[in-house]
Amino acid sequence: MTKTINYSLIIIALFTALFATTLIAHAEDTDVSVDASASVEVGASSGGTMTPEERRAAAQAKLDAMKADRSTNIEARQETRSDAQEARQENRAEIKTDIEARRDALKAKGLENATQRISFNIKRYVSLIETGADRLTRLIERIESRMATLKEHGADVSEVQVHIDVASATLVSVQANIDSIKAQVDAITVDTAKESFQAIRSTLSDTRDLLKEAAQSVRDAVQALKDAAASVSVDASASTEVSGSEQ
Repeated sequence: MTKTINYSLIIIALFTALFATTLIAHAEDTDVSVDASASVEVGASSGGTMTPEERRAAAQAKLDAMKADRSTNIEARQETRSDAQEARQENRAEIKTDIEARRDALKAKGLENATQRISFNIKRYVSLIETGADRLTRLIERIESRMATLKEHGADVSEVQVHIDVASATLVSVQANIDSIKAQVDAITVDTAKESFQAIRSTLSDTRDLLKEAAQSVRDAVQALKDAAASVSVDASASTEVSGSEQ
């Protein structure tokens, strides 16, 4: 029994000694690691310590980097604003061009409509002059027929003939002006409208005056026809008929 106890104590003592040795070895290893780490850190700290000049240089480099970043951002914003401004200017230019194009189109359309309207009015006025000239021509033909009757009865119709000749010549000029005006109206364009209308207006005024002269000559012829009929005591119904038609 005593031997067994002694043997157990020996085993326990050996195990305790072994455990203690292991702990000591582990502690030594830990100390070595700590010392190595401390040495490395101390070495790094001592080797990485910056001088004031180096710190200033590092701070300046950082400041320069920040300035460069800020400058880049400013340039980017300026470029963006410049692009936006150019886009706005181009847009305004396009709008202005479009407005001018529309205004020019409306102006051209207005001039075209005005030209057509004035041309229509001129043609209508010319038609009225032409109608008046045709009416005078028919009256001259009737007067000439009555002249022949009076001449057979010995009446002097020379004065009547003079007035008829003047009226006929004047109507020839009227018709020539009418033909000229029609040709000018047909040739009018928007570009030549102003000059053409000025020329046509002048011709129209002359033509109107000529028509009035022709009408007066026809009235004078009718009066001379009445006088010729009275001079030969011929029934004045013929000259009266002509006079009534002329009125």
